[in-house]
Amino acid sequence: KRQGKWDQLVYIDLLAGPGRGIDTDTGEEFEGSALIALGVRPPFDRLFFGEINPKNVEALRRRIPAEDLPRVDLRERDCNTLAKEVVAELSNRTLGLAFVDPEGFEATFKMFQAFAYTTEIETIRVRVDGLEKPTHWSNRVTHIFRLEDGEWRLVHRHGNRLESQYK
Repeated sequence: KRQGKWDQLVYIDLLAGPGRGIDTDTGEEFEGSALIALGVRPPFDRLFFGEINPKNVEALRRRIPAEDLPRVDLRERDCNTLAKEVVAELSNRTLGLAFVDPEGFEATFKMFQAFAYTTEIETIRVRVDGLEKPTHWSNRVTHIFRLEDGEWRLVHRHGNRLESQYK
């Protein structure tokens, strides 16, 4: 964001639950993913929380600190339809993290379609000035796509060189 590439950093958790959980082994209560995300530094500009259970929505709403409410969008909705709604509200200059913990398996493929990506290894053979022979150059590449007007559109590409693994 500091480099001017992204307008906003967002966090998306559409199976947010009540904000707290109970460890089944110890019985101890712990913060859930939504409350943990509120404390991340540097902070997210916007946080989208979704939950289908009205009691969980109200419990989470009560647990969100008042100072964080302006950056939180909390909706009572099925995650599978909400994913498409949220993604449609984001600009192409949004960097987001979608957290999916399908505890009750409410998530279907429809939800994941809203957050489509591919990862691959791209290898090219290049001739570098100063080297006698061509060398192989490999990158692990992630492409992120978004469904817009019925078509998949590439919205982000990121690659890391893997020269230590591929020679």
